[in-house]
Amino acid sequence: MKYSQMDTTKYWIALKKLPRVGDITFIKLIKNGDDICDTFNQHTCEKSFKDETLTLAERELNICRQLGITVIRYTDDIYPETLKEIYSPPPILYALGKIDILSQKDKVAIVGSRNPTIYGKNATIEIVKNLSGLNIVTVSGFAKGIDTIVHETSINNKISTIGVLGCGINIIYPASNKNLYKEMIRDNLLITEFDIDTKPDSVNFPKRNRIISGISKSIVVTEASMNSGSLITAEFGNNQGKDIFAIPGSIFSYKSQGTNFLIKSGAYLLQNSKDILEISFPHKVEDYPKNTKISEPKIFTNEGVKKIYELIEKESPTLDNLILKSRLTTSEILPILTNLQILGYIKEGSGKIYEAVN
Repeated sequence: MKYSQMDTTKYWIALKKLPRVGDITFIKLIKNGDDICDTFNQHTCEKSFKDETLTLAERELNICRQLGITVIRYTDDIYPETLKEIYSPPPILYALGKIDILSQKDKVAIVGSRNPTIYGKNATIEIVKNLSGLNIVTVSGFAKGIDTIVHETSINNKISTIGVLGCGINIIYPASNKNLYKEMIRDNLLITEFDIDTKPDSVNFPKRNRIISGISKSIVVTEASMNSGSLITAEFGNNQGKDIFAIPGSIFSYKSQGTNFLIKSGAYLLQNSKDILEISFPHKVEDYPKNTKISEPKIFTNEGVKKIYELIEKESPTLDNLILKSRLTTSEILPILTNLQILGYIKEGSGKIYEAVN
């Protein structure tokens, strides 16, 4: 029996939902040349269950048609070749946005903490914006924090960017990224392996990370603690033979423990975007602007940071004096002090006072 392209895709979606058909089994069937439709029909589960599964698959396809979602199958030309090389590639990808971005060869994944410090934010912005004009696609996980900064900075600097979701492609998560979601699907790209309406369950995100690394040439971790999911992405990347980069951070900041660990374990120490080019994209080195400099971070837009720095600049106070005069709590002040020291704005002097660095 012959099936149309749409019918065949429906059977792909349906087969993935059947018991005992995981990603690895599915890909084996494809490589063996098995007919997906026949395989589905011959599955040993109850006919009523298969009928229900086909109905669900048809519903998904209808939603995809309505929302302009592209269903990419493992055998389709647009499916990334580098993703086929990983241990457990997804049989199906759902894509929304400019689909041709997926076929661009040079991609770098940039990931990090969901709750970054000022240092982490500014380091990420600096690395991303200096990729402008190089025809390199950034890839991240569309999560809050560093991922969001990667996508937003890419958009602001006219860099194509891909967000890999840990939920259904019709689900906006986190909700705070509603406007970013709209920008991504208009001029950039969102992809996921998860079925329509799949909720953002915590078990989905580690699985998502293998796709982030799988479609990329290199992985950059800008800031991460030791329990950060970014280290999982780096581990996937290492196992997949990708180039791993990490930005060093303060030994006093737990949010830099993960990146410092990666460097200690053999990751490339990243100081600027040219470092990525020299290792991963040597054919792009000549295109890197020769006079590119690290710009001063705009950290003083934060009122708390501004208040603390002005007190230090004026009085060289102790921590107790800072708490008293700023009316901020110790837990609010300590991260600010750490960040200002990392960025070189202040130093801790003798007598446990803080001094501005001129």
